[in-house]
Amino acid sequence: PDATELRLQKEREEAARNERANLIKLAAVYDAMTAEGAAPILKQMAESGTGKMEQAAQILVLMQQRKSAQLLEAMNDPALVAQLMDKVRQLR
Repeated sequence: PDATELRLQKEREEAARNERANLIKLAAVYDAMTAEGAAPILKQMAESGTGKMEQAAQILVLMQQRKSAQLLEAMNDPALVAQLMDKVRQLR
């Protein structure tokens, strides 16, 4: 691989690390919120498209398990929760 390919690969890896760090911070924020407060926000994110569904699932994976369960219950949308749980299963 030439220097340009190596540079691009390093940039992609750095972007992935930054994204992970941001998701960890977001998960901590959702952990600090009440389930009733966080559920509509995460629900809106998950319904905004495929990429956002994946992001919502990643946040759930990074949250404390008990809090994520409370949040999912507060969503009160079994079909969406099933989709999110499928994504969470794929990520774990």
